[in-house]
Amino acid sequence: MKTRFLPIAAALIFCLTGVFFSCRQGPSPASVLGQVPVLDYGKIPLEVEAVYAKNFSLSESGEYKILRAWNFWKGSSDTVTYVLYPREQAPPAGFEGAVTIPYPLRRIVCLSTTQVAMLSFLDADSSICGVSGLANVYDEKVRGRAEAGLVAEVGDGQRLDYERIALLKPDLVLAFGMGNSEDVAPKLAKMGIPVALTAEYLEETPLGRAEWVRFVGALVDRDSIALARYLAVAAEYESLVKMNLDREKRPLVMAGAPDRGTWYVPGGNSFVARMIEDAGGRYVWKESVERGSLALGFEAVFEKAQNADVWLDVVYASDLSEVAALDRRAQRFKAFQDGEVYNYDRRLSPRGGYDIFESGTVNPHLVLRDLTKAFFPEEFPDFEPVYYRKLGPPAQDAR
Repeated sequence: MKTRFLPIAAALIFCLTGVFFSCRQGPSPASVLGQVPVLDYGKIPLEVEAVYAKNFSLSESGEYKILRAWNFWKGSSDTVTYVLYPREQAPPAGFEGAVTIPYPLRRIVCLSTTQVAMLSFLDADSSICGVSGLANVYDEKVRGRAEAGLVAEVGDGQRLDYERIALLKPDLVLAFGMGNSEDVAPKLAKMGIPVALTAEYLEETPLGRAEWVRFVGALVDRDSIALARYLAVAAEYESLVKMNLDREKRPLVMAGAPDRGTWYVPGGNSFVARMIEDAGGRYVWKESVERGSLALGFEAVFEKAQNADVWLDVVYASDLSEVAALDRRAQRFKAFQDGEVYNYDRRLSPRGGYDIFESGTVNPHLVLRDLTKAFFPEEFPDFEPVYYRKLGPPAQDAR
């Protein structure tokens, strides 16, 4: 379904841009993670369609909220309709084939940390009663509730503890589809447990992914808050993009790292490539058409990236010596020699979960600001990055 940028959304973004954020003066209080302002716009109707997201729609029918979602996995052609009705009422009739869910939801099981972040973004994390892969959660409030016995581990990956989920008596399980026999949704549905699939990870843009917070906001009856906070994030993101588009000098950027002799780098149509371009960089593999990763040999990588100014996303390396340990030839890259190597490990959970894949999903403006600072550090002298960190020098210079 084609999205529309409706006048009310455009007007709100216009009003927010420059009012809450100032890109060249360091972070304002509204920019700090976890402190997105609560903006009172009254009741904003759900007919404000998705601004950037392409995989869901929102609407209303009387007292009912109608959520539709699709593209749950590559090649998926199914559309699922969710009808939300006031909890004090009986389930509505006349919505054949739809999943009916009473709202607001009070007990939710999340099967991804992204869903945890969306609920936390809306100050609705107290509704979380179970999480898959709880050890990977960075959110301190959710971890604290888990330590207090209020949030349960329900299994990791495809090894879900279905009995534990049933004992939690959730109003809903937020899941994701894979399009194969490992899908958990059919199994949960057979147990009589309502399931809603989210597909934010298949959105093609950072703001498209973040906008799924509106889908989740409808479930917990925080539609207006979700839209207002999302538009505040979008305002800063677009302000940074506009500033970066006007730049004459743009650094050449490489990304990715070697693993057992093979170098894995993001394709030219990937999410990472889009972020690099939005941050004012020139991505080395911009011309490739792949949306996923490219698996390359060192020679192919060195030929294109040897003179890159900045190197991003070296994954498991915590300093330059560890980058060199992955492949000694890494020291031949200009970015390595100049010390311009960055990783997204500034915020890690106690068990090593990367918060950029959790809260970074709903705060793409902060990710973009981190990258913009890395590319143009002289313009952000007072800004403390949130997710990215420049790696320190190697333990010994082996160049």
